[in-house]
Amino acid sequence: MINDNYSSPLALTSQFRFCGNPFRLDFYHFCTFGCKYCFARNINGQNDFDIGYAKFEIIENLFKKAFDDDKETGNITVELLRHKTPIHVGGLADPFQPIEWKLKLNYKLIELSNKYNYPLIFSTKQCFLPNEYYEILNPKLHAFQISLIGINDDYVKKYETNSPSATKRFEFLKTLRDKGFWCSIRIQPVIEIDEVLKLCEKIDGIASYVTVEHLKINTDNAQMKELFKDVLPKYRRTSIMRNMELPISEKIENIEKIKKALPNTPIGIGDNDLHFLSQSRCCCGIDTIGEAFNNWLKYNLTYFTTEHIDKSDASKEEYYIPKSSVRNSVNGDIRVKNVHSYKDYVDMYCGKYSHFMCDGCSMKNKLDGIQFDKASGEKSKQLSIFSFEEEEQND
Repeated sequence: MINDNYSSPLALTSQFRFCGNPFRLDFYHFCTFGCKYCFARNINGQNDFDIGYAKFEIIENLFKKAFDDDKETGNITVELLRHKTPIHVGGLADPFQPIEWKLKLNYKLIELSNKYNYPLIFSTKQCFLPNEYYEILNPKLHAFQISLIGINDDYVKKYETNSPSATKRFEFLKTLRDKGFWCSIRIQPVIEIDEVLKLCEKIDGIASYVTVEHLKINTDNAQMKELFKDVLPKYRRTSIMRNMELPISEKIENIEKIKKALPNTPIGIGDNDLHFLSQSRCCCGIDTIGEAFNNWLKYNLTYFTTEHIDKSDASKEEYYIPKSSVRNSVNGDIRVKNVHSYKDYVDMYCGKYSHFMCDGCSMKNKLDGIQFDKASGEKSKQLSIFSFEEEEQND
């Protein structure tokens, strides 16, 4: 039975520390496409969501508070809405899975977006939209990301139980592009590099952008380990909680091959240790879409590690930094006592991972020597990066 009991569809995620597109919206608290590698299904070894969806009124009321009410706010969600921070629709569940055609929650969201001139980027594995959706979609306000791990239908079906075929999704990409929409391809996860290269040859010059991220194998999940048992010996445990990944040298080798296969398409790297290899300032390419999307969140590790791409922005040092508390937006295992601000959490993360930044990065120089004591939350001047080890969620 499906219930309208999902109460937190719109939220800033903990990924704001390294991601420029972390403001996500999910009306559905489950996904029927059944991808076996799905990180959302595999967090803590869980393989099913509670069945639920959110009432549209929750989102409608937040938009009203943001734009129809001029009261000051300490609510991070309302603050981000007022800033016109682009919303990533489909961070945990596909927005255009079959139940959408019945409930039309994202259809109503598009109408709301048009009313308030608000930018949305949809992540999906769907292969079509009903004509009534095209009638209200606006290429200046709405963009798409299609997830696709290969172009061979049998190969994709091996990992994606109920998703539309690779062939149909490729046709959907062409349809969206022909209609004037910015549409990227998300190759997440990279599993077999030969299959990825075949896909790249097919989409080069058609996709607006390509985002690449390698497979993470959740060590708590027996089904995942069984599914990937043939490649498991190549994978190594990382500092990221419960993850195994390919050695960094092999990931870099794959990325170089992918870049050669995409001479006409910019790419971004979603692997947390390789963001600096991206060809734009945000690994999902949101910085390449258009004017309506310019208010994406720049104060994060990826933006700083890609400073070499465009130093003009970095030299101005004019970052929008949210003022409201983000304490409820960060996962409990990375929450620091007495620390509430967006900037402090980003600075902590950047300080810990400053080795991802190039030596000449201006932010690295600023962060050098800044440390937080996890127990008290007090800033202190000590050595370079943090002494405590924070456990990360499965990003």
